[in-house]
Amino acid sequence: MNDVQHLEKIKINNVDGNVVDNGAALVGFSRMFRLLDVRLFAYLMGMMKQSDSQPVQLEPSRTISNTLTRLVREHRILVQQTSSRERLFYRAKGTRPIERDYIAHTISISESLVGFVLALRQICNVREASPFTDAKLIQPWAIWKLEDIEPQVIPDKLFSTHILGKGKLHFALEQETGKIFDQSKHAASMRGYLAWRKKFCLDTNGVNDFDILNFRVLFLSADDDWSDNLRKICRNVYPRPNQFFLFSSLQHWSLNDPIALTRSPIWRTAWDDEPQWLITETTYEK
Repeated sequence: MNDVQHLEKIKINNVDGNVVDNGAALVGFSRMFRLLDVRLFAYLMGMMKQSDSQPVQLEPSRTISNTLTRLVREHRILVQQTSSRERLFYRAKGTRPIERDYIAHTISISESLVGFVLALRQICNVREASPFTDAKLIQPWAIWKLEDIEPQVIPDKLFSTHILGKGKLHFALEQETGKIFDQSKHAASMRGYLAWRKKFCLDTNGVNDFDILNFRVLFLSADDDWSDNLRKICRNVYPRPNQFFLFSSLQHWSLNDPIALTRSPIWRTAWDDEPQWLITETTYEK
């Protein structure tokens, strides 16, 4: 069963009072997101409103919280909470709870993926929040780890973007928190990516069981300092300049400005300090 078939049709009202009849309240429970919170749901649904206490900031509307509560009560989605004092997290039916130590990292991954969804909507001029449209714009790969190579790699996310009328791009996302200080682990991961690309993309001219002609690895760090550390590691792993590995940080984009992820100069290679766009008019795979 594909992602679209996982979605159910429900009706909820957005902040303008308009009915959204597209299953959008369940969009996060495709294979794209392991865990979401109210804020991420609200961004996906276009249900953020100006804060009463801080007008320059946005906050989830009450409607989205009420909707999520109803969906949990009807057993359509699952709720996860580590303690009565901590916020609620939501996950798809049939999925395992996220261990407490990994919740922050998992939510950080989901936030970046939500950012890509919102950015792709802008690029494709999609004005309404629809899981059916989103499923056309961004999809997870058929696999979740890169194996049959040494060392094996388990990315934070493997996903493909489809710019309507233009083409596809494939990515591996590494959401870097800066908590793994062992440089050898990062170097091993980079070598694994290179080995998998050589075996399944370069040596086969892109003919493989995964329908991945080529891809790039995105390292999204907590800050620029850690991003620069990873760039240095990358230069030692693969001394020839290339754009297979790209690096940026959370300092350069937000959910209020998601287009920066794709069409602002925030990404750098390991060798060139000049930042670049991730998606241009000429980077598509037809």
